[in-house]
Amino acid sequence: MAAADIVVRPIRADERAEWEPLWKGYQAFYKVVISDETTTVTWARLHDPAEPMDVVGAYIGERLCGIVHYLFHRSAGPSATTAISRICSWPKAPAISGSGVR
Repeated sequence: MAAADIVVRPIRADERAEWEPLWKGYQAFYKVVISDETTTVTWARLHDPAEPMDVVGAYIGERLCGIVHYLFHRSAGPSATTAISRICSWPKAPAISGSGVR
């Protein structure tokens, strides 16, 4: 599979069922349990234009294979006039080894 077969795009609000197994994988990797209530709030924030958080996914065909949560925030440092992005997570589906999704 070539990297050209991978499409990265925002995850739509109607794709929670595809996102949630990767979200649970993130929790398993870090050995944390995040409540269903917090998961619901997080999902809502990821799709709220008023929130600085966002989510994109890596797709192979129609299959969501990886996710990244990120946010932009202001800085007080040398780049104070520029928003800074922080990547919060990049979990991927276990079955995609060798696909180019990292």
